[in-house]
Amino acid sequence: MPATRTVSNSALFARYCEAFGDSRIAMLRMKELWFYFGNLFENSEKLQKSIKKAKNAEEFERAAAALFRSCEVRGNVVPAWFRPA
Repeated sequence: MPATRTVSNSALFARYCEAFGDSRIAMLRMKELWFYFGNLFENSEKLQKSIKKAKNAEEFERAAAALFRSCEVRGNVVPAWFRPA
């Protein structure tokens, strides 16, 4: 796991906490981002579910770190919402 990915996620979460003044609101905003980020990783469905089900900031950060540790970035990413004509 490249350290920069974990640091970037943690740094973004910390900045969201500062901006919103509440770790729960920051976590909910980060979950919205993970809806899109999840497709970037191979075999990440189970860990994406853990992120989605996280009830507090600690569970969220633990689930996101686990995803970075155990899932590789896809080589050819196609967004899940993309439907070719």
